[in-house]
Amino acid sequence: MSYKAKYFKVSEYQCPCGCGLSNIHDNALFFFDRIREVYGKPMIVTSGCRCKEHNIKIGGAKKSPHTPQEDGYTYALDIAIDNSRDRHDFITAAVRVGCNRWAYTKSFVHLDFSPYHDQDVVWVY
Repeated sequence: MSYKAKYFKVSEYQCPCGCGLSNIHDNALFFFDRIREVYGKPMIVTSGCRCKEHNIKIGGAKKSPHTPQEDGYTYALDIAIDNSRDRHDFITAAVRVGCNRWAYTKSFVHLDFSPYHDQDVVWVY
């Protein structure tokens, strides 16, 4: 990886189990930075990279874009969003920069740029 994120520290998206996994694909990290610029507010990462073991432990999807894909990279971030206005503004920013895979809950929004998953989808957890 050669892209250095403007708005995110590695420690924010590193796997929380302590394994050190922090391999978000450069293109995805670039788009997360662009979303932050358009959104105009800090983005608090609640989940970033996950090793397979941690993903299993927390009940993540078997082929989650938070885990290394066929190319060895991850493609997803979950961002803390807890109110409808910020959720709207955040999702609008994501769509403006080209994100076409996202999901939401009452407390976070999932975004990913995985080329290995179905495109043009929105789901609810």
